[in-house]
Amino acid sequence: MRTILAAASHGSEELRFLHRLHAVLLVSAGRNCYEVAQWFGENPRSIERWVHAYETGGEDGLHAHHRGGGNTRLTVQQLGELALDLG
Repeated sequence: MRTILAAASHGSEELRFLHRLHAVLLVSAGRNCYEVAQWFGENPRSIERWVHAYETGGEDGLHAHHRGGGNTRLTVQQLGELALDLG
């Protein structure tokens, strides 16, 4: 289930924004970046960058955040099927 949710959160720009925003909200509520990164399956440094982007640019900072790497070649459905095969 975690793999499917992670794939969905990286599907569209709006979903990526919401994913980053949720992480920032948890940090603002007192959770540390390492804890949030573990929950979200992210690198703690990514969480730190998202928090910094929000602190310096607000919501626009999270929308404009650089995304490393290329786009996935698998659809969300294919990622879900892969997760089932591996799980």
